[in-house]
Amino acid sequence: MKDLKVEVKKRSAQSNSHENEVDEQRKHAIQRLLKKHHNIKQICQKLNEQAVTSPDGQPWHYEMLVAECQRLKIALH
Repeated sequence: MKDLKVEVKKRSAQSNSHENEVDEQRKHAIQRLLKKHHNIKQICQKLNEQAVTSPDGQPWHYEMLVAECQRLKIALH
């Protein structure tokens, strides 16, 4: 039987800063579209057109946008 080796590394500060930067870019893009009074469906379309990356790399859809807004503390109304 073969032994399996697992290596666990702590997240580096550089990794966290990159994630924070990406979150800020998403937050800014969503807030900008909300200020233009777009509805959620239009925001999803615009985010996909503008190639704003979603958290899981898939095209934006309603549920994902609502979850991301809750995570980033963005009011949709």
